[in-house]
Amino acid sequence: MKNPCIVCNWKMNPASQKEAAALAREITRAAKSKKGEVIIAPPAIYLSTVKNEHTHVALQDVSEYAKGAHTGSISASMAKNMGASYVIVGHSERRREQHETNEQIAQKIERAYEAKLTPIICVGELKKETPERAWGKIKKQLDEIIPSLKKGKGVIAYEPVWAIGGDKKTDSAYAQAMMYRIKLYIRMQAQLITPILYGGSVNCKNIEDFLEYKDSIDGFLVGSASAQKKEITTLIKKIYGSY
Repeated sequence: MKNPCIVCNWKMNPASQKEAAALAREITRAAKSKKGEVIIAPPAIYLSTVKNEHTHVALQDVSEYAKGAHTGSISASMAKNMGASYVIVGHSERRREQHETNEQIAQKIERAYEAKLTPIICVGELKKETPERAWGKIKKQLDEIIPSLKKGKGVIAYEPVWAIGGDKKTDSAYAQAMMYRIKLYIRMQAQLITPILYGGSVNCKNIEDFLEYKDSIDGFLVGSASAQKKEITTLIKKIYGSY
């Protein structure tokens, strides 16, 4: 993998604007002069604060609507005006908690492109299954978004949902094989070479397993670990130190 990408999804962290600014400064310092791109995805309320400290910022979600009476939603154009360059779309927590459908996710990708945002599109299977059964679930997700993906530049994040949380582990060889399959399928169906990130509870304990496949894994979507100063700065150094 050349110029790997790290996406820091802070989720509902940190607790204050002051802490958000301080954490963004630490990440910026750790990422300075590195070979790849570090993107911070803070809660929307901190987006401007983080943008003042860090160049590459993402929104954690975006509305499938361009405008209208949708209380609590944030449009893609608003995200762009706030300083975002990227938006996470279809994260497993949104699919599970907000019951987002593949159709809604495709619409969000469309809105992102209209606002000139790069979508970071999450796909993955809920349960640990055989590779073929897992691929069937992922292929269904991809088939819904590929028509939209053809319209612009995007990033795919592979989230094996069953591997997320605590000390759960994914066989890195299994993950690499699935990611290769995703990349090949998109290349065949959409004639696109799309970066693929791994997003299954990446942390300092398991990162070495995935760095063995750095030639085929294009980066990492880091969840809870990215909101912990020591953990994320160490991760950044480990990932970029291996290139």
